[in-house]
Amino acid sequence: MIRMRTKKKAAQEVKEKESSPRLRVEMSQSVRKDIQKQMQLDFEYLIMGCGKTSDDLKYFEKILGINEKTLSRVLYAESIPHFNTIKQFYNFYFKLYSSPDLLMPIHETIKKYIHYLDNSASLEIDQEDFNELLGHNKIFRDLYLFSRTGPLTKNWVIKKYGEYGLGLIQSMILEGLIVEKNKGIYVQGPKNILNKTPCTIKKIILGLIKENLQEKASNNRVFYMVDGISSAVYRELLLKIKDFESQIGEFIFKNSLSTVENNENEEDRVRMFFAFSIDTISSLTL
Repeated sequence: MIRMRTKKKAAQEVKEKESSPRLRVEMSQSVRKDIQKQMQLDFEYLIMGCGKTSDDLKYFEKILGINEKTLSRVLYAESIPHFNTIKQFYNFYFKLYSSPDLLMPIHETIKKYIHYLDNSASLEIDQEDFNELLGHNKIFRDLYLFSRTGPLTKNWVIKKYGEYGLGLIQSMILEGLIVEKNKGIYVQGPKNILNKTPCTIKKIILGLIKENLQEKASNNRVFYMVDGISSAVYRELLLKIKDFESQIGEFIFKNSLSTVENNENEEDRVRMFFAFSIDTISSLTL
């Protein structure tokens, strides 16, 4: 028997689907692609309306408050604009061209997009949503983790993950997880994903080991133990490992090159991972 959904239930399902962080990232990227095309046309119209030429970007840098290089990328559609660029440009543009005769449906979409990002906390991905993305979206997980080891290039992202990966990069820039330090060079952003759930951490560890641990290599260390010990000894072992974890973390943090864009000898940069786990064997029941 087929059960008909009520309008209320259908609306709730749509709302839940639209609130999915994975979908929001993709929707945000799709909207910005449309805005990119229109923004290029609107900037050309603005330049012409001000009696200027494409050589006068310094003039527009002053009146728009947008960097000249960024404006050049907008004018030649070289990259999808960041939210702040979109907002600053159209805050000025809509003051000059507010007549309905001069605006198209896409402009209404742009207004809604700016308003939504400015006023809706739901599009600001919170820590719970970050955990979901890390746990369920492998490409997002790779880009987040790899950006913590050093710069990533646009060419590498496209070659490895295609346009979808580049779209995720742009969304992660919007969220502060990644920063575009120079054109096509992405580095770790100011925001980190904190309080990862045990499920997310497990997926990170298993993924790193499965895809990166070399079976025959001289530059890694692999070690495991299984044994039976008393509960008191196990508790003491956990404390010892906690101290060890702090020492390793402090040592790596002190010598990190993750935010260094160009090491003196870039070939000497080692993009490494350290994964450690200890637990009781819950699957063993006698």
